[in-house]
Amino acid sequence: YKRKNDNNTSVTEISKVTGKTYYVDAEAGEGNDGLTPEKALKTLEEVNRLRLEPGDQVLFKKGCRWNGGLIIAYSGEKEKPIIYDAYGTGDQMPIINGSGDAYAAIYGVDVSYISIRNLEITNVSNETNYLRGIFINALHNNVEGIKVINNYIHNIDSSNLTPWERDV
Repeated sequence: YKRKNDNNTSVTEISKVTGKTYYVDAEAGEGNDGLTPEKALKTLEEVNRLRLEPGDQVLFKKGCRWNGGLIIAYSGEKEKPIIYDAYGTGDQMPIINGSGDAYAAIYGVDVSYISIRNLEITNVSNETNYLRGIFINALHNNVEGIKVINNYIHNIDSSNLTPWERDV
């Protein structure tokens, strides 16, 4: 779905995009619809409220950081996954930092056909919590078609847990 152009910018191949594209920029203004980079959504809370459809994509701006949890609430379809990816120039991936406040930096229950790409994911706490980076839970339904591609997942840690208590 993505290719690089000459200036190291991710470019979506139009033939593969079948739904809406939402942009997220941590430096954007409030109250935007997210449908263009100039009117990008600002917070994870705004993203979590989206009613995504198969084929939609949510693109996070490179070089930005969000604290809290990204909740994946909707499924894509086999030929039309919901994509979470990066946009913009430069090498710094967008950062989703659970900050130890979110059980998982990225969390979904009973969702299928999701692609998570090109994001930096971390979740650290000084408390005795069991934390996760990406957690897709098959609670009531089978889950299929989950793709986690080219992400940098690190520092998923609850520092007050003993090594044998840590959930790796």
